[in-house]
Amino acid sequence: MNKLFQLILSILIIFNRTKCSDYLIARELQDNNFGNDKIQNWDVHFAKDNQLISQCEKLSVFGGYNVFGKDVIAQKLFYSGVDHYQLKISFDLYLIDSWDKEIFYMFLDDILAYQKTSNIGESNGKIQINCGNQGINFEDRLVQVSVTIPHYKKQFRIKFASNLDEKSSNKSWGIRNFVIIALYLKENEKQLIDEEFISNGQNDQQDLFQQASSCLCGVFEYNDNVQQINAYWGLRDLIISYSSEYEMPQASPAFSPLSKPYPTGSCIQIFTQCGFQGEKLDICENIPNLKTIGWLYPVKSVYIPKEKYLKLYKQSNYEGDFIYLEYTDQCLNGETFILINKAFHIVNQQEIQGQQNTYLKRQRH
Repeated sequence: MNKLFQLILSILIIFNRTKCSDYLIARELQDNNFGNDKIQNWDVHFAKDNQLISQCEKLSVFGGYNVFGKDVIAQKLFYSGVDHYQLKISFDLYLIDSWDKEIFYMFLDDILAYQKTSNIGESNGKIQINCGNQGINFEDRLVQVSVTIPHYKKQFRIKFASNLDEKSSNKSWGIRNFVIIALYLKENEKQLIDEEFISNGQNDQQDLFQQASSCLCGVFEYNDNVQQINAYWGLRDLIISYSSEYEMPQASPAFSPLSKPYPTGSCIQIFTQCGFQGEKLDICENIPNLKTIGWLYPVKSVYIPKEKYLKLYKQSNYEGDFIYLEYTDQCLNGETFILINKAFHIVNQQEIQGQQNTYLKRQRH
């Protein structure tokens, strides 16, 4: 058989067997004792004496006491290898010494995804440890962080920082047990056989089996039939409802492993180009704000599975007027394009205005 076909067949067999809906991207900083060789591709600025590791209760910590303090930034670029709709990020956060209502931050692509305020004497949600200075004005805490974030880009950057105002011998922070899991649709498992995946060095069957064994099954189950999005909607006192009578065309029977099929699956999908092309976002759960996951593109086509609909709210917290969208549209245009993109609070106002002007001209004739 053709070598490429063998690779494709191997991956299909592996992932059909595992039936994973979650995919391990990173698992780092977990050994009891690790050195700089275990801290790969992390970009760290302003650490004391360019150190990267400290010890706390006989465990190695990335950063930590007298290492990561004022002005320190630690960041890394990750690649998921598969289109996904959500990231789960977990780690042990060490907050060391005399924090006084100061804040630790985690950013995803420069958007704040998590923050933790710490203060001496506040032990709620924290585990007491002993890493740094001793005395009444010093206290060490361990926080077990787990954050679930709507996300769709294959490449993304995680950044850790704080607003500490003193040197690392007085206030510091560190990280252990860092894990990232991408949640993706079972229907999208075939994306792991696309050209990008194969060209990224996954060209050996042993590597493919190792890649498949990284899947963690059973973490996430999707049941909800209604997706809600907090989004700005600029048209007052108007509710639009569409019936769900759109018939899906039959997909081509020809097998093309590198082609983009007609949308399928249990999640709503939005696209930047007509015909379900361009950038894609799977909407598989309620999203409080599309801006927080970096989606700033005009929506040109929408796929909505049977018995599901989008409910687009004017105000945050799912309050106020809203729009129902219950149909699949291969190419949004005219009034529909304007309404949907206003509801999603798309920032490309020039393109939306152009569509609006065209629509108004047609209405006059």
